[in-house]
Amino acid sequence: MSQEAGADAWSDVFARGRLRVKAAIARTCLDSARYRMADSVARQVTGATHADPLGARHTSALALARLEDEAALDALEASFGRRGDSWTQLARLILFYKLGRMGAARRALKGLDTLCEGGVYALLRPIMVDTYLPDRPAATPYSFEEVTLAVHEADPIVVDVPDLVTWVQDQPGMVQSARAFADNSGLEW
Repeated sequence: MSQEAGADAWSDVFARGRLRVKAAIARTCLDSARYRMADSVARQVTGATHADPLGARHTSALALARLEDEAALDALEASFGRRGDSWTQLARLILFYKLGRMGAARRALKGLDTLCEGGVYALLRPIMVDTYLPDRPAATPYSFEEVTLAVHEADPIVVDVPDLVTWVQDQPGMVQSARAFADNSGLEW
């Protein structure tokens, strides 16, 4: 990302290597089941640049979902003006499922299905994503590309909650929705 003449380099997070590395560390902590550490490091990034161009809030959301900390997840969402995205939808699904709040989990699953392009397909048929250190690639909110990245990042959590995928498959209309998306997109089912 280039700097305009006279612009402050500190306003460009991509020029701040330390924040980029911290965001990568937070994702690595999430991958290795260090959820409190992942949240802590990600919050250091969002504390330094509240606009969060590196998406550290996504790492926090997934970590908080795995930790079953609904109050902290809600506060995180509120601090970012409740701007939704695929990570938010997925984090809510994981959180409510883990808390055993199945009505809320079904609503979150429906949100993943209706708001995120191919959301249920991405969850039921994860796609290999190339490593993208140190920065998360930019993606349009709720796009198939974004939900694929979110599911990829949440994979260690989804594996840790093995009944989640089976539960999603058992919910009315979800397998059909995923198959329809695959058929319409030319993807394998």
